Amino acid sequence: MGVLWPRREPHQSPHLSFAEDRLMRLRAALERQQAAEEYLHGPALALARTLAPRVIFALYLDCRQAGVGEEARRLVSAARQRARPASDLPEPPAARLRQER
Repeated sequence: MGVLWPRREPHQSPHLSFAEDRLMRLRAALERQQAAEEYLHGPALALARTLAPRVIFALYLDCRQAGVGEEARRLVSAARQRARPASDLPEPPAARLRQER
């Protein structure tokens, strides 16, 4: 079964090529991952840490297939460099309250 690209998907903008669409989606997924690390805590953060890399990897593969893999690799590398280690992330409010007591 071959991949038929570039094709337009129903939700894809008619003004963007397949490669541009996937790069735009990859940028958005990386931004959402960064926001999740900053604002989510507990089970919600764990779920985001589980799902976001899968979405990013799938979009990265789409970008490679569309011929913009190098730009996608640069985006992912830059996001990794900006990412804070887990020890630098703020604690959830409930954990701070327990420590203060």
